[in-house]
Amino acid sequence: MKKCFLISAIALILATKAMACGGEYVTHNWYMFSMYPHYGGTPAYEKQMEQFWRDYSNNRDDYFWFSYNRIKEAADKKGDSEMSTYLDKLNEYLKICEQLRDTWTYPTEQQLNERRQILTRLASSADTYKGTRLRAQYLLLSMRANMVLGRYDVNKKLWQNTGSKMAASPFREKMRNIYANALLNTGQRQQAWDIYAEQGDVESLRWSVHKFRDIAGIQTIAKENPNAPTLRYLVQSFVNDAQETLDYGENADLEFLKEMGTRLVATQEVKQFIAFADQLVSSGQTREPALWKSATAMLHHLLKNDTKALSDAEAAISLAGTDRMHDNARCIRLLVAANGAVGSAQLPDMLVRELQWLDTKIDQQGEDDCYYNNVKDRVFTQTLYNRYKREGQDNMAVAMFAMADAGTYHGYWYEDRKSKEIIPAGYSTEYFYELEKLSVDQLKGYFDFISSNQTSNSFESYVKSHTYRNANYFNDLIGTRLLAQGKFSEAISYLEKVSHDFIAHQNIAWYMENRDFTKPAWIVNQRTTDEYSADDDYQARITTNKKIDFCREVLQLRDVLPLQSGEKRLQTAYKLATVLFQGSHKGDCWFLGQYGSSNCPLDNDLEEGRYDLVEEAIKYLQMTSKSTDFNMQQESIYALAYIPVDDWAEYEYMTETYKPLPKSRRYAALAQLDQFAKKNSSRVARYISKCDVLKQFRALQ
Repeated sequence: MKKCFLISAIALILATKAMACGGEYVTHNWYMFSMYPHYGGTPAYEKQMEQFWRDYSNNRDDYFWFSYNRIKEAADKKGDSEMSTYLDKLNEYLKICEQLRDTWTYPTEQQLNERRQILTRLASSADTYKGTRLRAQYLLLSMRANMVLGRYDVNKKLWQNTGSKMAASPFREKMRNIYANALLNTGQRQQAWDIYAEQGDVESLRWSVHKFRDIAGIQTIAKENPNAPTLRYLVQSFVNDAQETLDYGENADLEFLKEMGTRLVATQEVKQFIAFADQLVSSGQTREPALWKSATAMLHHLLKNDTKALSDAEAAISLAGTDRMHDNARCIRLLVAANGAVGSAQLPDMLVRELQWLDTKIDQQGEDDCYYNNVKDRVFTQTLYNRYKREGQDNMAVAMFAMADAGTYHGYWYEDRKSKEIIPAGYSTEYFYELEKLSVDQLKGYFDFISSNQTSNSFESYVKSHTYRNANYFNDLIGTRLLAQGKFSEAISYLEKVSHDFIAHQNIAWYMENRDFTKPAWIVNQRTTDEYSADDDYQARITTNKKIDFCREVLQLRDVLPLQSGEKRLQTAYKLATVLFQGSHKGDCWFLGQYGSSNCPLDNDLEEGRYDLVEEAIKYLQMTSKSTDFNMQQESIYALAYIPVDDWAEYEYMTETYKPLPKSRRYAALAQLDQFAKKNSSRVARYISKCDVLKQFRALQ
């Protein structure tokens, strides 16, 4: 089986046409309905507990997780024996948790008894601890041990008599979460769910209320208590399941959605929900009408009724509810307005106002809550992109992906500390892929559009001010595209405008510095492991733009060739073949015409619109293979066999053998090399007599 190795920072966009990690296509199908901060389904106190331990250990790493050894070391350095003793007890509990997660190994009776003894001892921690500083931590440890032992009634009393009276802290909130677990296991499910909902413990809600996620379940809970906090989660779950189902429409992979935990919501059930929500709001029974009206707004949008969706979103913004509910309604209003509910004349000013508000929210929330970024991403890449495409505003459509990529959370541009210039990391982004889909003339037009300070409205001005417009980037992009199309003279006119400093920061900088297109790929191996050793601080030393050098070399050799004859002409043809192949997508200098390369079979085909440098190289090698100069003749014949234009044999997995493909071009080239080598066995170079591929070819004859 062939293995595929990416040898540039091209990532997945180019290799798989906008596929996300793991081989899944990026759909931008972010949920627009969110009642909780996006902590990955965990409640806020978990982040706060993490911060407590980070501060205690004075840890400043970008990524932090609780580590007994790390925190214990910090406690010992501080001489904090009180904390050190607590950590030892906590570690005993965590070890048992790890053992419980190991479902492959069933414990012996002795091991079970040992666990029970340890947990029983830990459960009495709150009673045996005589201090005050870690009182909350010890009570939490006791409740944790009781939870594993199934002592739910004990935990209820510990919370009611002690935990609930403690000062606010993440440890107290964790106790309350365990108290909810005790309620759930003693038949008091509604009280438990309400605690989970108030804490934003989406994960616990997901498994404990999954049977109530349909309209019947929601109606049941609302009938018991129309203001139950659990309804926030159930409404969110219903709307997002409806979005997941209806967004894909007839193209939905129903089995996949089920595997992902989505409950399929039919159109009729959506209409039932809308009717129920409208009735509940009208009755005045709910203290959070903004929750229900923002839900109906999103559902009307999914049903293609944007006029009603806009009306409900506007209403939700002014109705009673939490700040999150009002933000949610405002985001849905933006989505609906961008989709067409607001006309082209009024839309620009509204977009600027709402996007500036979103930018403020993003700055406030940081990476802890990606909801606001996801709203921007969906509005740009799905809604506004499609709207501008429908309206024939292709440049604005492409710019929507630039806006999405330039976001704080989904950003792809970084500032180099040394040059203080914005440098593109973006040769593997969806924005880059959109630019790749443009013809050269369209790309030129797009660059002119975003570079111009002339704007037709406020939103266009906003877009241009937030879009990456570095002239180096676009001149290099246009010049590289022209080079790949074989338009070398025109390519030079653009590439000459690109600074060496810019090239030094590209993903292909190492290759630009270290590869040489004048060395024959079939004789000189330039693909070494050194290319992978460059770390993030690697700084290429670029003294010349090899893309320009390549174009000039090809043009010069082409000009000279018709003026020559005999062996001198063949020498020029050989040089030309060498340079052309090296600059092709199969050569060592692939970076001249593209920004990434791999040896995956799907990436070896010549892209549409590119000039076939390999074909021209083969034409010259066929010419030089008839040279009277033995060295040139053998190098040319060997080169024809080396160039991987196609497969000369295919691997049959059932028999684990190779089957020759006599009709292939490379098979014919290897047959020619074989005949030449046999005829000149005493004279051929070592690279021919020791060639592994030639030996394999002969073995299959």
